[in-house]
Amino acid sequence: MRQWRTLGAVSPKDLVGIRAELHHAVQLLASFGQTLLDPRPDDSHRSMVWSAPDAGFSTSAMGQEPNLRVTVAPTDLKAMLHGETGVLASRSLVGLTLDDAYAWLESELAGALGRDGLRLGRPEYEIPPRGTAKGAPLGGAPEAALVELEAWFENAAGVLDGLASQDDNATPVRCWPHHFDIATLFVLDPELGPEEGRSVGVGFSPGDVATPQPYWYVTPYPDPGTYDLPELPGGYWNTEGWFGAVLPGSAVVAAGSAAEQESLTGAFLREAISAGRVVLGG
Repeated sequence: MRQWRTLGAVSPKDLVGIRAELHHAVQLLASFGQTLLDPRPDDSHRSMVWSAPDAGFSTSAMGQEPNLRVTVAPTDLKAMLHGETGVLASRSLVGLTLDDAYAWLESELAGALGRDGLRLGRPEYEIPPRGTAKGAPLGGAPEAALVELEAWFENAAGVLDGLASQDDNATPVRCWPHHFDIATLFVLDPELGPEEGRSVGVGFSPGDVATPQPYWYVTPYPDPGTYDLPELPGGYWNTEGWFGAVLPGSAVVAAGSAAEQESLTGAFLREAISAGRVVLGG
């Protein structure tokens, strides 16, 4: 059981630039999955998990000798290549351009796999720009802000792992490199699968264009179109553009102590998930 880390040393509204920096850095992990892991229909081969021992994001492992995986830690933007025998290579990404970071990882992977000239495919999707200078070096974010962002993701992974473990039809908790959110999906019609059936998505985002600060969300699918919804502890229902429950990071921080922040988050999620199931008839 992971212990909740107190949030608020850095305001949620001051994490926008840091979030974008990390979002770009973890594209290395998406590229590893895209190039070296077996494709999966749900695109999860390009996804990440939060690895508590590594205090960072991790790819899935290749599954065969040398069983490689790659991690990126938020606090120091360190990338690490892991194999059967432990850490094979590590490098701080601070001061590197993203192209430099790719070149380093490609070289290390080529050596580990014995594949000269290995190149990592880059995802086709677009992500929000990082600052104003294309190709600018990574790094420069205050350490306190990176530690704060790490705490948000670590808390989220712990809460989501706990929720998913209580439902046999919950999907594995994964972080998706496109939107950079970490989430699970409660599948209400397992015989139909998540694409065709009803579901309730539960996740955490470090922020996006529409909501710059970190936030929790619960998204029933499909949108029922008509609503009779309860009030939510600390949060609200969004019905414009998309349907779902939102708990802003500022509300979590304002709750106070670690115990109070965790309690508010848990109460919001329980109420929103329950309401989501009700509006879907499940």
